[in-house]
Amino acid sequence: MPFPQTEIPGRLQSQLAGRGIRLTAPRRAILSVIETATKHLDASQILRKARTVDASVNRSTVYRTLDLLKRHPQQPVLLNAHYKNASLTDPLAPSLVFNIVPARRGSVKHHAESLVVGNIPDISIPPRGHGSLTAEWRAPIALNVIQLSSHQHKRGTGVTIHRLDAAGNDLGEVYATQDWQHPLEVWHADPPMRIPQGEGFRFTCEWENPDDKQVHFGVTTDDEMCFMTGYFYRDDESAPLPRAPGCFPQGAGLPCPPARAGG
Repeated sequence: MPFPQTEIPGRLQSQLAGRGIRLTAPRRAILSVIETATKHLDASQILRKARTVDASVNRSTVYRTLDLLKRHPQQPVLLNAHYKNASLTDPLAPSLVFNIVPARRGSVKHHAESLVVGNIPDISIPPRGHGSLTAEWRAPIALNVIQLSSHQHKRGTGVTIHRLDAAGNDLGEVYATQDWQHPLEVWHADPPMRIPQGEGFRFTCEWENPDDKQVHFGVTTDDEMCFMTGYFYRDDESAPLPRAPGCFPQGAGLPCPPARAGG
């Protein structure tokens, strides 16, 4: 999504209309929110604001509209980083840098997409106690997985990921880490880990809670998360991703936060 400073009211709508894209009322509401924003907005904030303009706007339309906003030369990219200053006296001056390295012409064989699978509603870690959560997820299409990793917050003590066949049989552990700050990255680029449609993963997150309060899912450092992450490519990149239960449709990638608890 572009920085608000780079856009003027109506500009995005004019660009999309010029590309022959139909501007429905919900899509115009979404674009209007982006064009008039005074700060960066995430998808949930855009959805909430757009619904004040058009109550029919839904999350799927937000993601599909954002997917239409491609990067053009000289346009900035906003990185969403998280920092916590543990010092009581010294200020923290964070720095975040990333590099874009263009691929050699003709060298790209596949385009990777992100895989983010987690469980949000069932995280519940007792005060001064141990917490554990196991969830399962099935691939809506055949996936060629090239990387697996995980994400927890400061109470995390480990994540394991096992492969499942279509009948739910455990095919073995494919990932394990005990470091929430620097989780392991397991690469399967050559060859990729082939996950046929209907097969999937079972992942388990573990926590230790030293505090006197119950801990649930949340985005702050005092909350917790349980995600398996990775990258994959499709057999047919020209075909749209199918709608999948528990996944947000956004044109590319599979963000699937409400994986089914169990296992």
